[in-house]
Amino acid sequence: MRPFYEFCKWTCRLAFWTYFRATAIGAAKVPKEGRLIIAGNHTSYLDPPLIGCMIERPSYYLARDTLFKFPGIRQALLGMNAIPVDRQGRSGSGLKVAMRAVNKEQSLVLFPEGTRSPDGARQPVKTGLGMLVVKTRSRVAPVRVVGAFEAYGRQIKFPKPRRVSVYYGDILDFTDLINEAESASSKELKEIYQKITDEIMEAIFSLPDHHPKK
Repeated sequence: MRPFYEFCKWTCRLAFWTYFRATAIGAAKVPKEGRLIIAGNHTSYLDPPLIGCMIERPSYYLARDTLFKFPGIRQALLGMNAIPVDRQGRSGSGLKVAMRAVNKEQSLVLFPEGTRSPDGARQPVKTGLGMLVVKTRSRVAPVRVVGAFEAYGRQIKFPKPRRVSVYYGDILDFTDLINEAESASSKELKEIYQKITDEIMEAIFSLPDHHPKK
């Protein structure tokens, strides 16, 4: 699958460069090895392939199963290691495969907000991300995508050639909290999950919300 993945990655990268004038800032911060969760904001269908194709290491990510109904998009998603999950998130198989991938020293791209923002603004999140970090003992790379909502937001039927940028932040290490979780009570564990989730979200939205100057 690696050659096909590389082909899809470079095809997506070329499309983003030419059609959306995409810019990646800080991609070198993403470690090339080890367990990693890449967590980003979510305003567009463009977010998963954009985040995944701009870094060097192969990654997995969750995608709504409805996206796999379209032949061209289906092949691109499968080629980029997408894992289909149902719209309501009821299917546990996708999450299990994702956790297995992370536990095998892979990286997983996901979106704490769960679904695309209807207006481009920040959405509330649950503590699932914090739980995933603890269970997989992963580091986290916060990512913020800028311009994707204007290019292909919920109300846009066909992608517009608007500029998009993706910022990769400093890697977050939650080793102390993960170790603390090993002996925590149920109540304390929930608080740890919440703390990790909150810190990740703050890291994401502390990244620039504008395009870099040319």
